[in-house]
Amino acid sequence: MLPDGKTILTALWAPALAGTLATAATWLVWYYTALPCTLENAVELKCHPSVMARYISTSILHHCVIHASIAITIIGGSDLMLFLRERHRNNQMMDIMKTFLDEAIEQRRQEVEQRREEAEQRRQETELRQQEAEARREADAMAAEERRQAAVERQAFLEALNRLTEAIGQNGRERQ
Repeated sequence: MLPDGKTILTALWAPALAGTLATAATWLVWYYTALPCTLENAVELKCHPSVMARYISTSILHHCVIHASIAITIIGGSDLMLFLRERHRNNQMMDIMKTFLDEAIEQRRQEVEQRREEAEQRRQETELRQQEAEARREADAMAAEERRQAAVERQAFLEALNRLTEAIGQNGRERQ
């Protein structure tokens, strides 16, 4: 995936264009401000015509610009490859981070679900214990009621037995 055009222009080709323009501007300033290499100046050793001719030549400037463009293109291509490689590595890291985040979210969800299940289990156990305690209280209340009823029945039986014993003891006689 290539970066957008603005990124390519600003990050890769803007320095190349700036370098080319700086080279051309430097050559133009030098060309128009240098002393003219006349015979008088050459005699005074202010210039050397053959050396000056080498530097003033537009074909030399043309070759310099071409070689600079080739070098800048190679550097720009290298920068583009580095940019793409870095973007690919960044995308991989983002995928790893997303995977890690998804795993952390899933683990958190499972922990929450496990806590809910444990809380529900504790609630059911508490409810069961409360029901058992209520059943024991009811059973204790019923047992107490049965004991009270049995005591009342025993008392009634004993009273009936006492009256019967008294009646037998009087042997049909009347009370005095």
